[in-house]
Amino acid sequence: MSGLDLQGPLPTGERWKSVRDNNNEGAQLLRAGQIARSAELFEQAIALTRVADVDAEGLDLRCRALSNLAAARELSGDLGGAIAGIEEAIGTGQRVLAEIGDRRGTRSAVLSGHLSRAQTLILLGRLDEALESADRAAALLSGTDSELLRFTLHNVRCGIFLEAGRLPEAEQEGELALEVALASHPELSASVYPNLAGIAQLTGDDATAQDYLALAEQINRLAGDATSRQHAVENLARTSLQTGRLEEARRGFGTAEALAVEAGLPTRAAASRCGVAAVHLRSGRPEEAAEALREAIRRFPAGGAHLERLQAWGLLGDAESARMDFAAAEDAYIKAREHALTTQDRCRIDVRRAEMHAEWAAASPDDRAALLGWALDLAVVAHLATEALRETFPPGATRERWVGSVAAPARELAFRLAAVLRDTRLLLALTENASAAVTFHSPTTAAVSPWEAEIEPPAPTGSEIELPAAAAGLLTGSTQTPVRFQPPPRVLSCPGAEVLLAEWFDRAEQRYGIRVRSEEAVAGW
Repeated sequence: MSGLDLQGPLPTGERWKSVRDNNNEGAQLLRAGQIARSAELFEQAIALTRVADVDAEGLDLRCRALSNLAAARELSGDLGGAIAGIEEAIGTGQRVLAEIGDRRGTRSAVLSGHLSRAQTLILLGRLDEALESADRAAALLSGTDSELLRFTLHNVRCGIFLEAGRLPEAEQEGELALEVALASHPELSASVYPNLAGIAQLTGDDATAQDYLALAEQINRLAGDATSRQHAVENLARTSLQTGRLEEARRGFGTAEALAVEAGLPTRAAASRCGVAAVHLRSGRPEEAAEALREAIRRFPAGGAHLERLQAWGLLGDAESARMDFAAAEDAYIKAREHALTTQDRCRIDVRRAEMHAEWAAASPDDRAALLGWALDLAVVAHLATEALRETFPPGATRERWVGSVAAPARELAFRLAAVLRDTRLLLALTENASAAVTFHSPTTAAVSPWEAEIEPPAPTGSEIELPAAAAGLLTGSTQTPVRFQPPPRVLSCPGAEVLLAEWFDRAEQRYGIRVRSEEAVAGW
């Protein structure tokens, strides 16, 4: 969120000018990164409207001030307070619409409120509610700025799909948002590039991710507010880390942390501290990394920041594993898994856990068999799940990058551990399992996970309104869903034999909540 445009289509009357002025000054301070002071001004503005004889104009201004106060609360890490504020703003705006209609442009404020609510719900990990809020915003759309509206719809939906792990849909929406932004409002592309970078990175295309982040940084350096500039510096530091420029990354994360503290962004400050820890780990200093990570985790505000917590706990698991404190590493990985919102992230964590248990086994001869058995369980189940997730991608470069960066390492680890344990029966089953082929254009079936269902928000109708800056950079609209594949069949190795890996398939479906194989069985000979 950022400060919203507070002026409606009608001029403010004398009675409420002080409310308007406090709102506008607060919005300017919010964009400049003075979050605490801006919140004080918004609260003063709201208090001036809490009178018995408040009219529709006062309620309209209260709605706008509440939306801005919610933005300030979100940036300061108070996500519960942000949700409460934005929901009151929406309710207040709806009251204005019921009394006088859209004479003061209140529909725009209510629409923006729904989008802001969706953004905060994403941070809280409540993705189904976030999508519902975005759909409600779409139902209110009207006005004249069609290009800005199209951008907002696509970018909103890109953000939701990215968080939900639906990468093909996220990529499609992000590309549409970028197309609209470059054709009409080029400065808005800075809001799209980080999403596209996230998609590229999750599918193994680090070079493209770095290019996107560099473009976002250039735009934000020239035209961004304090929050955007901090994000840009942090993202570039992450790029330096990924390319092995460790000293440059260390300086970048240090600058990003200082900017976050100055702007009152506790989540970003803690995330930047995690970046410093990652530099320590890559530099062969796991003790310093673990210390910095535990400090950063303590600094995260209560609630929300699931992605940042996932990354912090996962990195702590890596650091503890490097220190050979494997029990502490397992605890950290379990914490990371608790913050994972998608099956992809849970699989990634479990593959790291499997590798750690294999290392633990090598260092613990007395417990070697048990530890290798647990590593094998984690690796095989994650392998089968990532294999199934592969078929959620349409054919193309994105799917192949996913295979190379996620599915293939999980498969190789499963085979390697089965070989170490000399489990020839499992090795045969894993090999035969690879013979099952994907089925195209399957009918839609009941989903195990709610995020597997098709989601079609209402199409906007009427003319389009101008959205405030905060809404324009948030979330997105509908598009055609890519082809979805039916889960591959199960395999029979020879006549009269049982289905290969049947127990493992059941375990994977139970552990990850996705359909791994169909009920159909095919001959593997």
